Amino acid sequence: MAYLLRFWLVGVLAMNLAPLGRAQTPAHLPSARATRPPEAEELLNHAQRLFNQGQIRSAVHYYQQLSQQQPRLPQVWLGLAQCHQALGDTSAALARYTQALDLTQGQLAEARFGRAMLYYQRAMYGFAITDFTALLALPTPGATQTVYFAASGRGPVQGLQSLAGSQAPVWHYLGLCRLKTNDLAGAIANFDQAIALDARQPAYWVNRGLAHQQAGQVAAARADYQQALVLEPDDGHALYNLTLLAEKGPGGVQALTQVIEQTGGHAGAYLNRAYLHLEQGQPAAALVDLDSALALGSRDYEVYFNRALANERLQRYAAALADYRQALRLAPSAAKAYAGRAGVYHKLKNYGQALADYDLAIAHAPQCAHFYYNRALVHQALGQLPQACTDAKKAQALGQRNVDKVIAKFCR
Repeated sequence: MAYLLRFWLVGVLAMNLAPLGRAQTPAHLPSARATRPPEAEELLNHAQRLFNQGQIRSAVHYYQQLSQQQPRLPQVWLGLAQCHQALGDTSAALARYTQALDLTQGQLAEARFGRAMLYYQRAMYGFAITDFTALLALPTPGATQTVYFAASGRGPVQGLQSLAGSQAPVWHYLGLCRLKTNDLAGAIANFDQAIALDARQPAYWVNRGLAHQQAGQVAAARADYQQALVLEPDDGHALYNLTLLAEKGPGGVQALTQVIEQTGGHAGAYLNRAYLHLEQGQPAAALVDLDSALALGSRDYEVYFNRALANERLQRYAAALADYRQALRLAPSAAKAYAGRAGVYHKLKNYGQALADYDLAIAHAPQCAHFYYNRALVHQALGQLPQACTDAKKAQALGQRNVDKVIAKFCR
């Protein structure tokens, strides 16, 4: 059984936080302030104060009043966008960011950045790349109200950054978008730009290292992770990714143990150490690690899938079925989870459920030979030899080895 290695991506979760002040109007645009009646100015300030205080729905109320009184004031739509984003209504936030950009001929940097980040978070990477690229074409920002969290892929907030005076974060996010779309050369070039502008951010080095690693450039990846550790000796992401470069060799478990000890617990390290324990025939040790990953807040499909494997090997079949169900809730198209659950049902002699799950596994991965082979065994257990024969021949055609004797038995 092969297990998927997991890498850690830094800086991928982001959202706009409370404004530090009113949105900045680019110097070459006419200021909207001169055209605002005093009551509009007061309403705008009040809405922004409410947003700063976390009273988001109240802020929305006042922004909506302003949108009727001053529909051509871009800061109103920017404020509404930030409110909708804070409330989790990303569709409304995207629409409002777009309205703010339309009113400023696309020149309002805060709205451009906010929309780009929402596109990124919704995995609309092409749109995000377009917005980040347009943001780079604007004048380098000065003081800005837009701030964002630089966070781990699933972990706690690591710090607060802003766009003030630098385009480095934009190049970094462009690199992340290209990494997500497997444009590794483009990602590396974008991370190069970010590092050239600000070489003090460990996340930039870690993510460029990840791009190098996925491109098979192991020496470059190792150098990037090591530079991140020079900047931040306790950077768990750099430590974790560095161990993966040699994880299959001797000392893989020890290296991951070192990451866990140095970081006080790292969900990715627990998951990868569990992979190694499973490969070494130690399901009980794997189960401990997978439980630890879940205790740290991980809700990764691979954690539940591998915990199901560990429970199955320990003959804890009810627990294995529960974990397969949770894995499939997180990844409804995961063929190997359907097949894994089918295998448990087969062991429990629940052949009807086993057959149904193998059908689903094959529907999602129709070229997987051993799914057909295992379904053939279920058909045979049900006395359905013609169907067993058909599946066994299909498995052989797709490359399943040592199936001749099974075919001779099922195809009489």
